[in-house]
Order: sequence, then structure tokens, then C-alpha cells
Amino acid sequence: MGLVRTLIRTALYTAAASAAAVLVMTVLATLIIESSAGDYLYDSIDDIPYNRAGLLLGTTPYRAGGGRNPYFYERIDAAARLYRAGKISMIIVSGDNATRKYNEPRAMRRALIRAGVPGKAIVFDFAGFRTLDSIVRASLVFGQSSVTIISQRFQNLRAVYIARENGMRAIAYNASDSGSLKVMVREYLSRVKCLIDLYVLHTRPKFLGTPIEIAHEKKQSYVKEQMPSVSHVSRFSLLRALISDLSDMSESDDCDSFCEESLLINTAVYDFGE
Repeated sequence: MGLVRTLIRTALYTAAASAAAVLVMTVLATLIIESSAGDYLYDSIDDIPYNRAGLLLGTTPYRAGGGRNPYFYERIDAAARLYRAGKISMIIVSGDNATRKYNEPRAMRRALIRAGVPGKAIVFDFAGFRTLDSIVRASLVFGQSSVTIISQRFQNLRAVYIARENGMRAIAYNASDSGSLKVMVREYLSRVKCLIDLYVLHTRPKFLGTPIEIAHEKKQSYVKEQMPSVSHVSRFSLLRALISDLSDMSESDDCDSFCEESLLINTAVYDFGE
């Protein structure tokens, strides 16, 4: 019986010590990341500087238990407003593409088109499995040394920290935040993992691959004049979004003649709407 009590006491002490260690590491990671990255985050579109590329960090449009995911739509709204204000000229949509039925980048592209962003200004990153992957790939794969990250403030802090530790001139625009205790608890733990990835494990993205050159576009001094009118958006944005899925399929080996023809239709719709 005495042995059992000793084992239970030891287990409780170990659990308490582990919990205390996690708490200390979480507080430390939060202090380091917020103090280092906080000055590079913006809440006002008027104040944020211009960057050629915006990096939209991915999430699913729907909650795990069903219903719309507000974080997704808040990020889409933020990215579209940045583009319309002329603060970015193109948007890299970076997210998880685990299966054909779960594809964050395509969902983001469709939503952005519905919000009035032209498809030619949107670039896919299908290997943004984690924040670290999205950030490092924006630099090493897409060649962006300066970028405007778009997400909620809690993730922007960590993303900017990762970017600047990788030598990028990163700033971030804070999307609206609907607030979720579960998400924030997960974020605090992610900050601890972030420091471990950077300084202990030296984690690299799951996939890198061949660098992708993004054609340079002149800075748009007044994007609103080049955007479709509200009536055009309402009439053609849904058609654009639907046809864009067929365009994406053209990169696969099973693209047939119908798929190829859809590309011509897609081009015609873009030209007519813009």
C-alpha cells in the first residue's frame, strides 16, 4: 500500500512539474513573439505600407461540427479590402490541400473572386500545411522577400515572427477576430512549438520544390478603378468562381478536351468582367 501511495505521489508531482513547465514556456514564448512582432502589425488600411504580395493564410470555410467558419470569411474580407485599397497587387492563397474534397486554397480563391478580386491577381500555394510552411514557401518558392501577411492578430504575431527570423521584411494586416477560447488556447501552445521548430528542430516546410516565378506587375495606384463594378461582381463573380475550378483541373493529367475548353471560357469571362 505504501508503494502505491509513493507511486501516486510521484506521478502527481511529475504532472504538476510538467504543467508548470508548459505554463512557463507558454508565457515566455508569448512574451518573445509579441514583443518582437507586435510593431509590424496593422489594424488600419490607411496606415499599412504597400507590398506587392499579400500572403493569405488558410483555414477551412466550415467548422468541424458544421456551419460557417467566421475566421475564413474575416480573412477573405481583409484581403479583398487590402487589394481594393491598392495596398497589395497580388494575393498568395496558402493552405492545406490534403484531399480533393479538402482544399483551402481553392476555397479562398473562390471567395476572393466573389469579393471582387480578379483571378489573375491570385496565386495558389497548395502546400501551406502549417504557418511555417506558408511563410518559408512564400520566400523560397515564390521569391517574395517582402510580404503582407493576412490573418487574425493572434496568428499574425507568430507568422511575422517566423518570417523575420527567416530574413523576410514581413508586415501583417489584422482581420477581424470573432474570438474563440479553443482557438486561443491552441495558439498559445503553437507559439511554444514555433520556438522549438525555429531554434531546436530547425524545421523546414514539408514540401519546397522548384521555385515559381510570379510575373511582376506594376503597382496599382488606384485599384478601385480597375475592379469590376458592384453589378458586374454580382452577375459574374459566381460564374468565375465555378469555372475557376475547371481551370485548376487543367494542371492534372486527366484534363480532357472539355477541361481545356473551359479555360477559353474562363479567359473570356475575365476579359468581359474587367
